[in-house]
Amino acid sequence: MPGITDPAEEYFKDGLWGWVTDAWKKLVATAGGALHIQFAGQEADVEVTQTAAADLTPGVCGWDGLVWRKLPLLWGYSDRWAEVLGGTQSGAGSYEKFTTAVPAGQVYVLEFVAFQNNTGQRGDVTIGIKDGTYIYSLDAFTTPTQYKTCTWFGRMTLKAGDQVKIIQATCVNGDVLYGVAWGYKMKVAE
Repeated sequence: MPGITDPAEEYFKDGLWGWVTDAWKKLVATAGGALHIQFAGQEADVEVTQTAAADLTPGVCGWDGLVWRKLPLLWGYSDRWAEVLGGTQSGAGSYEKFTTAVPAGQVYVLEFVAFQNNTGQRGDVTIGIKDGTYIYSLDAFTTPTQYKTCTWFGRMTLKAGDQVKIIQATCVNGDVLYGVAWGYKMKVAE
């Protein structure tokens, strides 16, 4: 099989191949679930065993144009993610609330943020993402009225350390604020 390192070759579009002794052979799964290798019209049973710890590396590999590498994880869902961002303002000034930072080993996907001041009309509201250093604005609302829900819908991927932040300017002591961030979690295996 010449040119096995060229993903444009027909073999990359035609099933699963494996290196057997000194040549690439097509691997075929039968209806019964057995794995066979075809040799010029003949079939041979293959039993896969792990003789050394590093023989069978978990994961799927792909050609990146230069070398074979382990492919990144497929996108998945591990659990729902929801955090309350509301509270009662203590003292006069801006109300600022962060979600818990995304833990190592996970990715969060933010899909919805809602915020409102249930006490009165106050200053501007900003919904953003903090990456540990900078805050990036997702949306801003100019002096929303009392009970006006400021919402952001979309899809934002957050990695370890990232946080959602809500800010409302010029709140007064005792303001009751409602806020929530919603999305899902995905575990990331190294």
